[in-house]
Amino acid sequence: MKSAWGRGLFLLVAYYAQKIAAFEDFRDKAINTMENEVVGGVKGMKQLNIIVDNKVGTLADISFILGKARINIESISTAIVGEKAIIVIYVKDEKRAREVLQSNNYKVLVSDAFVVKMPDEPGELSKLSKMLADNGVNIEGIHVLAREGGTTLMSVKVDKSSKAEKMLQGYIVKED
Repeated sequence: MKSAWGRGLFLLVAYYAQKIAAFEDFRDKAINTMENEVVGGVKGMKQLNIIVDNKVGTLADISFILGKARINIESISTAIVGEKAIIVIYVKDEKRAREVLQSNNYKVLVSDAFVVKMPDEPGELSKLSKMLADNGVNIEGIHVLAREGGTTLMSVKVDKSSKAEKMLQGYIVKED
């Protein structure tokens, strides 16, 4: 009895160790991808915003449509506001993703976002957001893309991109 229990426990630990290793590999690849994809010298991303009625299966439908078109979702977040679902997706090929979704009757709004790199420490987000606020720049959206080794990569969407780009020089992920 003890040997079966011990073997079962060993298999369970081995299974989770494998899952953790796979996640760490995925996370490392995501960070490298985010840091190496540069648009116009400054790391930028296109944020696809989809606002739909909050219905069961909508996310399954959107992810199926993109998967069928061989478009990988790099990052995603969702929120419910009243009767509406807000789905924010980041993909490499924004134009193609937008076309595929629109051809399937989804209304897609595209906006630019900066990718910033900052220390993963208490108060760092406060410094960044206060700097922007003190200069009249409103943060319209923020999304954590990855956290690794004391560093956080975030997507930041603002209302005054040109002004924010100048202020965020020490944070924006740039071309090497």
